[in-house]
Amino acid sequence: MSLNRLLERLLPGSTESSVILAVAFCALAVLGLALLALLGWLAELPRLASFGPGMIPMAPSTALFFLLCGLALLVLLEPFSTFWRRLLLLPPLMVLVAFSLLVYFLAAKGVYMRVEHLGLDISGLLNGVPVGHMSPLTAFGFVWLGLVLALLLAARLWSRPAGVEARAFYGLILIFVVLIAGIITAGFVSFRHHEQGHRAAMVHELSAVAALKAERITAWLRELQLNGEELARNHGFADRVEKWLQHDDLQEREVVLSRLADQMEVYNFYGITLLAADKQYVYSQGLNWDRREEVKELLELAADTGWVVRSDLFKDDAGVVHMIWVVPIIADPRRPPVAFVIRSVMAGDFLFPFLAGWPGASQSAETLLVRPEGKQVRYLNPPRFASASPLELVLPLGREEVPAVQAVLGRQGIVEGVDYRGVPVVAALQPVPQTSWYLLARMDMAEMYAPLRERLWVIMLAVLVLLMVAAAGVVLLRRRQQHDQQLARLSREAQRQRHQKAELEQQVARRTAQLATVNRELEAFTYSVSHDLKAPLRGIEGYSRLLLRDYQEQLDEDGRLLVGYICRGVEQMQELIEALLAYSRLERREIKQQGVEPAGLVQAVLAGFADQLEAAGVELQVEVPECKVCADPEGLRMALRNLLANAIKFSRNSRPPRVSIRAVPQGGKLLLSVQDNGVGFKMKDAERIFEIFTRLARDHDEAGSGVGLALVRKAVERMGGRVWAESEPGCGATFWLEIPLAAAPHRDQTTAEHPMNAHDRSIMQGS
Repeated sequence: MSLNRLLERLLPGSTESSVILAVAFCALAVLGLALLALLGWLAELPRLASFGPGMIPMAPSTALFFLLCGLALLVLLEPFSTFWRRLLLLPPLMVLVAFSLLVYFLAAKGVYMRVEHLGLDISGLLNGVPVGHMSPLTAFGFVWLGLVLALLLAARLWSRPAGVEARAFYGLILIFVVLIAGIITAGFVSFRHHEQGHRAAMVHELSAVAALKAERITAWLRELQLNGEELARNHGFADRVEKWLQHDDLQEREVVLSRLADQMEVYNFYGITLLAADKQYVYSQGLNWDRREEVKELLELAADTGWVVRSDLFKDDAGVVHMIWVVPIIADPRRPPVAFVIRSVMAGDFLFPFLAGWPGASQSAETLLVRPEGKQVRYLNPPRFASASPLELVLPLGREEVPAVQAVLGRQGIVEGVDYRGVPVVAALQPVPQTSWYLLARMDMAEMYAPLRERLWVIMLAVLVLLMVAAAGVVLLRRRQQHDQQLARLSREAQRQRHQKAELEQQVARRTAQLATVNRELEAFTYSVSHDLKAPLRGIEGYSRLLLRDYQEQLDEDGRLLVGYICRGVEQMQELIEALLAYSRLERREIKQQGVEPAGLVQAVLAGFADQLEAAGVELQVEVPECKVCADPEGLRMALRNLLANAIKFSRNSRPPRVSIRAVPQGGKLLLSVQDNGVGFKMKDAERIFEIFTRLARDHDEAGSGVGLALVRKAVERMGGRVWAESEPGCGATFWLEIPLAAAPHRDQTTAEHPMNAHDRSIMQGS
């Protein structure tokens, strides 16, 4: 088929092939731009979907629809397009029309669907417009473009030379397209009718909620005001107050206090304060408000006018929102008030919970109370979808699109706009009489129009059902092909999983063999240290002692001193080997957690050091309560032995040496300390001393193996505890052990971030 013949059928009366080329070029340009936009979203480069930075990028759904339209144009222009290829293009075009209608109606109401993002993570605003969504104008254009392409495609199918049966079939296709257009038109009319009814019902609900809540708040304020006025004009009560204050009548005092207590209980006041005529404090129950600036101004106004005056909502020093009534107690209208009663109501008791409620289930509806403050509007109750506390959220009056600002500027009734989150909402505005407050009952447009969205989906499904009948055969063939591909894919996946399982089993076997080899090498190392290293040391020690015994006369003073150094070095080496063996055994020994009584364990450890303590003249203090900890007895015993040995060693030069062992339960843990008055150390070394082979002492007599404190940390941490130290040079050292209690004591176990507060530490250190 020549291009001229094709052009005559597509555009009757035209024989210009250049028009076809221009249309093909435009179609390719549309395809290229659509693919570039989709590529930009996939590569997280939205600039590719726009003409430059700061401009709104093309929505993914718009790019997809342009891609479909470009393909449709190419299919229409392609000389060798088959009948079935053109026929299969009809369902996607009808989907484009139906979905564009849905987007148009919802976007016109400020409702945007996440499905337009095609599964991509897109969010944010650009110049107040949500990014990644199709505009209503674009959607409306796609409706007409899809219908035009579908009609052109039907015309191309009709113009194909065929027999009578084929032409009848093409006629049915054309009727089918017209039927779809009729269904869409009928759905549009039905949707508009349903939209009007649904909107009227939702508007009535919002208006009713706003009116009822404003009326209830007004009644609540009026009730408290009338009660205050009744108390102010109660001359009998005023006489009793005057007798009490002027004559110190105790009987009248009890009657007055009883009346105030009844007021507080009946009206749920947060605090009641009684002031004398000279505004001096007399009595208060709950909070005392006589020193606040807000109260002083109200007192002056009540004293001058004799009226019951009320404050606006305000926050106290603790961040609690209150409202205060000052009631002048008047015995004689011709005289000044004999006293003043200050009553406070906490907004969190009634007002804020009442505003937070909503009649019925709603995911976005809320009631807000606002008031003007200069060039701003302040939200009084805490917003539902903001982290702001009461009286914290403020907006400038310049944001007239916000319903709260519109309410303050005098608007009433139903308005549309965006709330403090920037989300489109519908709100009912209602002033609260006799206050500076305005009440808003609002709901997100997305929730308000959710039923309409469902109705549109029903219309779309009706259209798609007709399209799916025509494409059922193709779908079945595709499903069969997908089923075969799925079976092949499952077979490959099962084979891959079997291969991975075999590799994993081999890797586990290799790791197990490596671990066993490491364990054997560790045991061999332990045996070597135990036998191969200790035997030569014993020989060196024996020969050194024989040398001193048999050849002492032949050695001069320096020689005997050097031999003594050799003996002490051997002893230190043996001590280090024993410590290393103990550290190795601790690493491999099984932990046996059980209930241990630390008091008995401490006494048992002290019994083993009785001779050393007596020889060194150590003053010992032990304060360990009767309790049980969850610990490994042998590990805890070893930790205590090492800490006690260190305390004795490093305090032996003090006069007198002191060692104290104390314990106190705290927060489900037992804090046990070992304290001495020895040489101490700098706190910068507090963590380093628990590392293996670390020795801070330079004195040869006080240097240890460098393993003892590492053993302490290892033993305590394996029991689920922890250890740390506190010290100052020349002021001794305190080592702390934190061990879980076997049964937490039944009391308030509030702990700070530090394991012990200053008061408990001073008690345990005896300060």
